[in-house]
Amino acid sequence: MKKETAAVAIRKITKVDQADNVVLFRNDGFTVDKLMKDVRFRVNAALEVAGLQGTSYGLELVRGLPSY
Repeated sequence: MKKETAAVAIRKITKVDQADNVVLFRNDGFTVDKLMKDVRFRVNAALEVAGLQGTSYGLELVRGLPSY
């Protein structure tokens, strides 16, 4: 059997308070999570990587996607 490390022992006795969950500022802009939920953004990013974003195919593809 392996012995637990000092870090594991400290983690077991550490109590987490609500100060760790406080939001320090309100973000009204975009976050990574919000962007990645947007299908148009993900398709645009994939087209950019493939080098097809400025082509007629890429523009038609993005125009056909629903906007939210």
